[in-house]
Amino acid sequence: MGGTDPFLLVCVADADGAPPFGGIGNPCLATILIDQNTLLGFIGAGDITEIANEVDAEILPKLAAEFRINDDVLLFASAAKGIRNGGINSAFVLSAAEVDDSLLGFGQDELWSYEFGVKSLLLGGDLLLNATVFHNVWSDIQVLLGTSAGSLFVNAPEAESDGIEIESLWRVSERLDLFANAGYTRAEFSEETILATAEAQAINDFFGIPSPIIREGNKLPNVPEWTYSVGLDWHFPLNVRDLGFRARLDYQYIDERFTGATNDAATMLDSYGLANVRVGVEGESWALTGYVTNATNEISAQALTRVGGGATAQTLFYLNRPRSFGLNFVKKFE
Repeated sequence: MGGTDPFLLVCVADADGAPPFGGIGNPCLATILIDQNTLLGFIGAGDITEIANEVDAEILPKLAAEFRINDDVLLFASAAKGIRNGGINSAFVLSAAEVDDSLLGFGQDELWSYEFGVKSLLLGGDLLLNATVFHNVWSDIQVLLGTSAGSLFVNAPEAESDGIEIESLWRVSERLDLFANAGYTRAEFSEETILATAEAQAINDFFGIPSPIIREGNKLPNVPEWTYSVGLDWHFPLNVRDLGFRARLDYQYIDERFTGATNDAATMLDSYGLANVRVGVEGESWALTGYVTNATNEISAQALTRVGGGATAQTLFYLNRPRSFGLNFVKKFE
């Protein structure tokens, strides 16, 4: 053991007597204190003594242009580059049979983003209408995969996304505003990536177990194809001590989406919609507002994670907040 190596306390048997690191959620019955190099050797990665996570100097250019057709219509376009630094995964994840030792570290990824759009005020300024189309290209995109020994960051090949976003606000009258926003995104991987050792893939094929493969055309994680929101803002004077009444109704829809890059059916999150209501009275320097969020009490998974593997695998869901009521009071001091 090297005198400067960090030491780790590792569970080697749980209540079910399951080696080498114990079962998920079971109390540990036996532990050992080992150094980092011994641990890597124990899980079959003893030849890995050092992983370097280098950050190269990068120039991140951005080019933007605007052209005003008239006082009410503006065209714009931009191109920009961005990066995310790489990192190192937990050494424990290398104990999974489907994970190759070379995946202990992952590199930086790179994004080129292109946008073109229009911003406009129409109908004498009563209608705001904006639209943007975009095209993004990722190289070595970082994705998170679930394995039988925990989550693993890897670099997948290229991915692309194209889409359009529309924003609108219509002042129907002095008392009523309507708004509607919508977005469409097609986000897919451009190449296939097999993230498994040859041995693990052969075993998975024999038993009919899906291997961690990101196929060409797979959808990017956590990117819904369609989103939209609609609503209204209604306000009028009460003619009582300069008081005013205000009500706002809005509805937001999020399409179904995968949380995993392999697009397994088990990682699909259903679409959902949320309705919200706000009603209040306001004076010159104060406002009293009652609200109901998620008025229909829609409960839907916002994210999920898988823990463990095989017959002991568990899926944990993170849910949105249920119907909530509240009262806000705001006072402005001059």
